[in-house]
Amino acid sequence: MNKNNISFSEAQKINYKNNIFTTHTPVPAGIDIFHRELISKCLSEYYSKELNLSLDEFMQLGNIPNFKDLNSFNMAHLAMNNSMYINGVSKLHGIVSKDLWSDRFQSLDKDAIPIGSITNGIHIKSHTAPNLQKLFKKYLDGFWEYDLSIKDNWELVKNIPDNELWQMHIVNKNNLINFSRESTLKQNNEKGIETSKNNFENLLDNNALTIGFARRFATYKRATLIFNDLDRLDKILNNKNKPVQIIFAGKAHPKDQAGKEFIQAIYKVSFDERFKNKIVFLENYNLEVAKYLVCGCDLWLNNPRRPLEASGTSGMKVVTNGGLNLSILDGWWDEAYQSELGWKIGDRQNTFNSAENDETDIEDLYKVLENEIVPIYFDKDENGLPNLWIERVKRSISELSYYFNTDRMVMEYFNKYYLKAYNNF
Repeated sequence: MNKNNISFSEAQKINYKNNIFTTHTPVPAGIDIFHRELISKCLSEYYSKELNLSLDEFMQLGNIPNFKDLNSFNMAHLAMNNSMYINGVSKLHGIVSKDLWSDRFQSLDKDAIPIGSITNGIHIKSHTAPNLQKLFKKYLDGFWEYDLSIKDNWELVKNIPDNELWQMHIVNKNNLINFSRESTLKQNNEKGIETSKNNFENLLDNNALTIGFARRFATYKRATLIFNDLDRLDKILNNKNKPVQIIFAGKAHPKDQAGKEFIQAIYKVSFDERFKNKIVFLENYNLEVAKYLVCGCDLWLNNPRRPLEASGTSGMKVVTNGGLNLSILDGWWDEAYQSELGWKIGDRQNTFNSAENDETDIEDLYKVLENEIVPIYFDKDENGLPNLWIERVKRSISELSYYFNTDRMVMEYFNKYYLKAYNNF
């Protein structure tokens, strides 16, 4: 407005065509909404003197077009009112977003609603353990110089000898277990609990199937779902010949009381004699904790209520580290899942905030663990190699890594939105 001496309406029309709004959540709590009184109190100088707008005109920017009740200001509506391009962060999230914001586009059929999707990806070099990076470089000649979004380049993963891939993963798994022991000892010392280092030699088992679960403790992510039947969990974790263990980490929002109660529930179960040394919660979740977890766990567990996980990227990070995924068909896993690459919990039934299918999901979770995952993990040859497990790991790396990475993601944003927006401007 100032640079070109034009009105707000003119400036808005110009910028609309080169703005892109990427919506990151279908959960209402993730979208800021402010009351009219607060907008007036904090922004009156801005909208009246700089934009030359009345309070009602400014409030309209944060609402559905021509909406009459202007008592609240929704940041998602603000973004959509001023962006020609709108996208979700997975294919499923794009579909869910069309439903979520359909009241904005009442004159359009659902398929015509202008909300697209670009699935998230991870920066593979940042999230792949150094020893595995060296292994890829050794057997995938010139690999790290390639465009990592070219599928054929990942086919060379099959050239990696099973024993070398497994050995690298075991090193990272042992690092995770050692880190978990040291962290737990430190946690206890900080709480004033006298604990000798020797007491932690039995904390976690280097030979056990190790499940990782780490994320925000939002209630829809159902962190405690696996605790629904503790007697059955006891049989799964304490099988002497096929032991299983779980490492949890994460944080709850300070105002999310239910999320904090989830963490408390995990602590309580971890002190149950049946699960002593089998269930661990790592406090102060940060990049270091995440690094050890995604590099060292055998199986990554994710069990949100579908379709509230917009994308999720934690499961992507275990792929090149030799871990496999067990997840609800939500977010990225809804489009990534193939039976030979990992495992699913339940089907494509949307439950939103309802607890009605918790029982069916937990039953499926236990069945998959008992009948598929645990048997395959412990089916080892004379050299101690779980060949069927390693075969899945290789398929997972070659079939998933080329797509769920930032090389593909950024190029897709550039071609689908950024270049068009630039030309529009």
